[in-house]
Amino acid sequence: GKRSVTESILPRGEEAHKVLSTIGKYLDQAKRTRVAQLLEERGKPKKALAAVLGGGDAALSRIIAPLIAQKNIGHYDQHAASYFEGTKDHDVLQNIDALLRAIAKPAPLRILDFGCGPGRDLQTLTKLGHEAIGLEGSAEAARIARSVSSCEVWVQDFFALDLPPAYFDGVFANAVLFHIPLEELPRVLGDLWNCLKPNGVLFSS
Repeated sequence: GKRSVTESILPRGEEAHKVLSTIGKYLDQAKRTRVAQLLEERGKPKKALAAVLGGGDAALSRIIAPLIAQKNIGHYDQHAASYFEGTKDHDVLQNIDALLRAIAKPAPLRILDFGCGPGRDLQTLTKLGHEAIGLEGSAEAARIARSVSSCEVWVQDFFALDLPPAYFDGVFANAVLFHIPLEELPRVLGDLWNCLKPNGVLFSS
């Protein structure tokens, strides 16, 4: 059958020590030992880890989130340049227009491009006269984004956001929230909502 996101990320056997090096800080020694054993065993890692950690999917998600972030960031760090070349001409102006119409305030607006990648939409927002700030998990994608857009780009873990409250007129989250597991989505959306000014708008697609 189809493997869950968690099962596809959690390795077994000789890779178990890599998992423990990432999640170890969240566990006491007894749980670390038991998780190591479970990762060596066959079966469904998600159910096994939930049994050890307690608290169901929510508690498990807090442990697994760093692994998901680590895997995604590694992928985009490796492929940032080719991703930029492959997507730089994609036209998502209709999505940007939808955000700006919903805000219904004149330029310049301060917009957070959440998951900005290598900076295509930062360039568009800047050309439209807005103050665009990017946020990206991949340091390499952020480097390219700064280079091509001359915008400020923050490098942050999507699962540990540190955003100024009531700072942005809008948040543009285009083709990015699918990276967030369902259990973590309310918390991430809450972080994005809190960084919006009164009557600010969050756009996602």
